[in-house]
Amino acid sequence: MTSGAGASFTRNMLTLLSGTAIAQLIPLLATPVLTRIYTPEQFGALAILLAVANPLSLLVCGRYDLTVVLPRDDERANVLARLALLLAMVVSLLLGGLLWSFREPLSGLMGGEVALTPVLLAPLLFLLMGFFQPLNNWLIRKQAFRAMSVNKMVQTTGITLVSLGLGWWAFEHGLMVGYVAGWALYVAFGAMQVRWKGFRFRPLQFAAMREAAMAYRSFPLYNALPAVMNTATLSIPVFLLTRVRELYDATGDNAAAVVQAVGSTAGVITGAALIMVAVFAGFAAGELVMFQQIGFGLAVAVLLDATLVRLLLVPALMTVLGERNWYAPRWLASNRPGPSGPGD
Repeated sequence: MTSGAGASFTRNMLTLLSGTAIAQLIPLLATPVLTRIYTPEQFGALAILLAVANPLSLLVCGRYDLTVVLPRDDERANVLARLALLLAMVVSLLLGGLLWSFREPLSGLMGGEVALTPVLLAPLLFLLMGFFQPLNNWLIRKQAFRAMSVNKMVQTTGITLVSLGLGWWAFEHGLMVGYVAGWALYVAFGAMQVRWKGFRFRPLQFAAMREAAMAYRSFPLYNALPAVMNTATLSIPVFLLTRVRELYDATGDNAAAVVQAVGSTAGVITGAALIMVAVFAGFAAGELVMFQQIGFGLAVAVLLDATLVRLLLVPALMTVLGERNWYAPRWLASNRPGPSGPGD
């Protein structure tokens, strides 16, 4: 029985690995074409979209999507998945309204006019990512690893083909629309797969949802904010670098661009770091020694990362490198507006 379980684990692992490898290979093969039909600024806009969507998408389900794999019976898991889907819809609408209300200051903070479209597209991506999380965990619950691999390949194929097609037709926002379209396909195929694996979208059962939400409330209480802030720390540098690039294109002065960009984004970086430090300090103040050590270590690490690395070493290095920050091969630099920087 042990050998059978081991063989099943190996088979499932190889299925996921092969599907993921093929899914990653598809956009990789298309990269030489995409870099010739889209400008660096358009890739920068996509990076801003992902920097906004990736951390906030973890919030839209309240982390209840993680609970789908836990219950013993499928009925309870079904209720939790419906709860996560409902939360994804409501929270995405609320976040979308907030982003729309503050679109102008947010786009200015993230890099100017180039960030406006990503900010407006982000709520739709929140919704798609939020919908897929509980569906994907239902597939994990059912050990439908082949279906997961197929879904991933469909997603990357959709992103690549739509991006190539829109780029061929010279559509300015083709990369972002292609990415959103790929996620839409991802959700559509995921919805079909989970129905084949026994998931039911109805009835909603609000009373059962309320009871399940209370039973698993530790997930949004203790997991949501740290997960969002941890992902945000990886996304925040995009805002800094995008702002530096925008100012450099406008002035041609690398040192001045770095100084102004740090001045305009330091508040966001420091604010995010302080929130994370406060969260981890709460663990450090606990009674268990293990959590005290983890909380203290993470709080110090985040504080050093935000101050020493992101606000001191990165700007200093960019200032020292000067024009070398913007090195690009001639075939790529020739398609880039503004100061071209050194090429080969």
